[in-house]
Amino acid sequence: MLAKLRNKIYQILRWSEKYTKTDMVYLSKGGFWLNLNTLGSSLLALILSILFANFLSKENYGNYQFLISLSTIIGTLTLTGINIAVTQSVAKGSDQVFKQAIREQIKFLFIPFLFSLLLFVYYFYFLNNTLSISLGILIIGLLIPLNNTLNTWVAFLQGKKDFKNIFLNNQFINFIYYLGMILGVVFIKNITLLISINFLLLVFSNLIIYIRLTKKYQFNQNRDDEAIKYGKKLSLSNILPLVAFSVPSLAIFYFQGAAALAIYSFAANIPERIINLFKPAITMALPKLSEKESTGNQTKNIFQKTIQLLIFSLAIGLLYIFAAPFIFKVFFPQYLESIVYSQIYILSAVIYLAGNLPITSLFATRSNKIFIFNIANPAFTILITIGLIYFYGIWGAILGKMISNIFSLTLSYNLKKRDL
Repeated sequence: MLAKLRNKIYQILRWSEKYTKTDMVYLSKGGFWLNLNTLGSSLLALILSILFANFLSKENYGNYQFLISLSTIIGTLTLTGINIAVTQSVAKGSDQVFKQAIREQIKFLFIPFLFSLLLFVYYFYFLNNTLSISLGILIIGLLIPLNNTLNTWVAFLQGKKDFKNIFLNNQFINFIYYLGMILGVVFIKNITLLISINFLLLVFSNLIIYIRLTKKYQFNQNRDDEAIKYGKKLSLSNILPLVAFSVPSLAIFYFQGAAALAIYSFAANIPERIINLFKPAITMALPKLSEKESTGNQTKNIFQKTIQLLIFSLAIGLLYIFAAPFIFKVFFPQYLESIVYSQIYILSAVIYLAGNLPITSLFATRSNKIFIFNIANPAFTILITIGLIYFYGIWGAILGKMISNIFSLTLSYNLKKRDL
């Protein structure tokens, strides 16, 4: 009976491919685990957000979010592009690139720490900033490079398409991380300690998974030195995009203060969770597109899928606009002023999602046009976002998101079109 049901589902999925132009069997097999992981993480993140709203003042939460944004800036000095190169190479059968990538990342651990040390001196001595923020910067400089190195296990398993083990390992991380953070938020109000707990939990859990992975898998001897070179180039080109991602939070903090950043962060909270629900499909697309590129094939229906994703995500966005007042009144009554910002923010999230497939396809083919995108797009984003926030505050940040995501979609579409 069960075999017949599986066979029927298989036939339906294959039939649907005529209309979706997508490998639906692959998507449903891997997507089940990735979507389950995303859903679980999103629910836990929602619980943590509720606790942040109830146990931290807007000022403290704004300071915490400022440090989280700074951690992204410090993290840009690690080899952030190496994981994409690992996923691509492992998908093509080169297991040794995983160990090559780990060794290479260890060599560069000192760079982000030195940068954070300079930031510590700058904030503490020259800006007369609070000790909690200054110490938080130093702690981030120690822990972010370690975490970014150890979590390369995710890229390896993505290349293997072992989405079930990605799910199981992420549940292990979620258990440790969210249990520790929930206890921390409830019983600890010190920002430095909360930041320390945040990153220590991530480093500890990723270290355990890394050790287990190296013992479990029999790595073949195939190397890919070009992948490491490509990963380094990609890491350099990732600096501007990651800086651009953090610019809205940093600019709001500087121009409007910590409380305004807290309001903006809660406005972005649910829309960003919705974006995360779509990320499994993007995650699964990279190894699949990498395989096709290696055999000389290229996806011709990438733009059709982009339109499909845009329509679907727009429908989700409209539902959220109507649901947002209820969600905030129930879960975040301390942040009712975030509602209207959040309703507009979701529209920029819809545009962001639509631009992901052309970008992922450029990564999969290792096209040089990805470097054009990684310079032009964030440079535009940084300039327009800072200017709009300076004049219009939180509204400027949201308008900047909208304009920059439209620019990103247009640019990625045109670069991909030229690449075919």
